[in-house]
Amino acid sequence: MPALPSTQDGQNDLVLKSISRQLRRCYQCGACSNGCPLYSFMDLGPTKIVRLLNLGFFEEALKSTTLWLCVECQNCSMVCPNAIPIPSVLRKLKEWAVLNNVPVALPEVAGFQKQMRESIARYGRIHELNVVLKHRLSSGQIVSDAILGIKMLIKHKLDFLPSKVRNYREIRQIFELPAVRHA
Repeated sequence: MPALPSTQDGQNDLVLKSISRQLRRCYQCGACSNGCPLYSFMDLGPTKIVRLLNLGFFEEALKSTTLWLCVECQNCSMVCPNAIPIPSVLRKLKEWAVLNNVPVALPEVAGFQKQMRESIARYGRIHELNVVLKHRLSSGQIVSDAILGIKMLIKHKLDFLPSKVRNYREIRQIFELPAVRHA
């Protein structure tokens, strides 16, 4: 398998070794794309990403919206006749892209994912109001959802104050791991 764009710390070799054996089992049946609930929103989809990676077109794969739209629901892996763990492959590529400052195909999605991770790291769970407010403020779209947000607060569909899980410090330690911190 051809190499990813080079880095000085040899991380590319680790990424390639961890995914190349798994991807070689793919015979392009398309079951993964058919099973993906977000396939219609992706520019390439799981089948094409795997094909690009097998052919060595890493830059094209890293530019794809598929990396950022995958919600790791595992449907693709479950329907794959070769049990290829496509979501973990996409996650490794996304982590590599973030660590190496590859431009993000969908910055608004990446920003939202970052807000979600920060909420989980801080409270041990997602505080929806905090995540949406921060995301909307950063994207400049706070006004468009303000009325809906107020209605949801009044009906107690959103918690105004965040609650923490009992062992949120243990969850916070997970986010101290390098792969989680940069994903």
